[in-house]
Amino acid sequence: MTNTRIVIIEAFASVPKPNEIAAITPHQCPECDEFAAHLMAYTYENLPAEIIEDHSADLPLLGPLALQHYLPAYMLYSLGHPKSNVMMFTIFHLTPSEGQDEERKNYFQERFGPFTQPQSTAIALFLDDVRNSPLQQEYWEELKRAALLWPTGT
Repeated sequence: MTNTRIVIIEAFASVPKPNEIAAITPHQCPECDEFAAHLMAYTYENLPAEIIEDHSADLPLLGPLALQHYLPAYMLYSLGHPKSNVMMFTIFHLTPSEGQDEERKNYFQERFGPFTQPQSTAIALFLDDVRNSPLQQEYWEELKRAALLWPTGT
């Protein structure tokens, strides 16, 4: 197991699993309800690959606490499947579009404000692994933003 995988697992080990659909996906619609129902039976540690793949673009549907709990599953899956849609959408979610308007800053803070320093470091290491991989060219703009949003301190 790579160092980044270990850091991710350790950083998110104590994050409790949300136990209510409204805590998983606060917005109520058929798409959100289906996603929440699929997640309810699992923690991030045992989330099946099929669910991650089927919901590769659905991280924005999660509430902040559910994001904090399930994001590690997406990062770990991405490390093992670097050419997957999961990798692409995970990177996109961690690097919101460029711009300095207040709405984007507030959205990013709402999504990632509850994350601890070790969790932020784990995200930074994940993105650093991607930056140092052959995929770097595919996600050049996102990875430039990621270096500013999620500094590794190295």
